[in-house]
Amino acid sequence: MRDANALINAIHVLGNAALLILALLALWGHRGAAARIRGLSGAMIAALCGAMLLLWRTLADMSSPADEPAGLIAGVAVISTVLQIAPWLLYLRLFRKSRDP
Repeated sequence: MRDANALINAIHVLGNAALLILALLALWGHRGAAARIRGLSGAMIAALCGAMLLLWRTLADMSSPADEPAGLIAGVAVISTVLQIAPWLLYLRLFRKSRDP
């Protein structure tokens, strides 16, 4: 469980740092920054989905029938995944039609 959380945190830190750098470059008019943000958003969505699948598998392996209902665990995992992917979907949409100078 700790390994899965560490992986998800590392993905977030690297993705957000790269996004900040690319957004600043886009503000300064750097050519290709918007296209790179779109690519980064797609890569982050894929990376977060993969990491969350790993976390879901870990949660499923850890839970037993005597523990909390499986539906509750699955619901929390789905909501967590949607909340983590939502900003990247927004960035993908925002930079979808942006033109480089």
